[in-house]
Amino acid sequence: MDEPFASLDAAGVREVEVLVRRLTGDGTAVVILSQALDAPLLDAATWIVLAEGTVGASGPPANFQQGGALPAGILRPHGLRPHQLPHPETAVPRRSGSTAPALELRNVTFGYRQDGQRRRRGVMRRAGQASAAGGLPCPVLQGVDLAVHPGEVVAVTGPNGAGKSTLLRHFNGLLRPANGSVLVQGTDIAEQPVGSTVASVGMLFQHPRDQLFERTALREVGFGLDRQVGRAAAMDRATAALAAVGLEGEAQAHPSELPASRQRLLALATVLARTPAVLALDEPTVALDGRSLAVLDAAVRSAAEEGAAVVLVTHDLAYARQVAHRVLVLDGGRLAEA
Repeated sequence: MDEPFASLDAAGVREVEVLVRRLTGDGTAVVILSQALDAPLLDAATWIVLAEGTVGASGPPANFQQGGALPAGILRPHGLRPHQLPHPETAVPRRSGSTAPALELRNVTFGYRQDGQRRRRGVMRRAGQASAAGGLPCPVLQGVDLAVHPGEVVAVTGPNGAGKSTLLRHFNGLLRPANGSVLVQGTDIAEQPVGSTVASVGMLFQHPRDQLFERTALREVGFGLDRQVGRAAAMDRATAALAAVGLEGEAQAHPSELPASRQRLLALATVLARTPAVLALDEPTVALDGRSLAVLDAAVRSAAEEGAAVVLVTHDLAYARQVAHRVLVLDGGRLAEA
């Protein structure tokens, strides 16, 4: 099993743990590959630690209680070092003197059609509208209100399937609410094309391959930037963004040849290079080891200090509490304080 606990909420982890115990109890040998010491691994018969292509250590988990034989990049339970993020009222806003929310959702309601048919161009832009093909929308978001100010970091957690990714995709207009409105820097984006909204809302998708398509990492980060800031400035921004995520040495690497953790960091660099007013991150910690997670933390902290409103979706409540000013739970279509 390759990273079987990644992207799972607590209930999902428990289900996989029960499955593994059932398999081993029935006589099946189970090998789990992981870069995090997930709680179920504490019951393993043997740990084998790989480092630099060789077996660095092996033995029962009890032999590793002090963690001395574990590489620094391995995530340990509650092993993240806390850091201080700026308070919203003391963060430096992108526009001096502005106290208005950078992102605001007002009574947003959204649902997917149950008939599973694809929406044709120009049809069913708002999921709550009736369709000629029939099929009632399946409610996912119900009257969601959210305001995120410049310099604020908000984490949204909740069970798998609660609609966290659906919520994020309303920020830049990839999805349109059936009712309610979405405002970015005070402007309702209802009638704006997605292409214009993304200049202000940078989004890191849950699966980085969904947004990587260029031939080199540098070209990936620089794609389209020249139209915004000119060719010379675009190259400078792309280079700086790669350095910010620790990929300056892989500028000429093909994105598809990078490991999953570096693909995620590369996708993050494509967002950071555009210095968006709103930074939306969908499960940004998945596939990251300890070193990469530190890079992510630094990037989130820096974006907030520079005045971006940051919203990150994560199933990891402990991580959310460490990095965010506010932690919200999305469940049953509604947002509530955690």
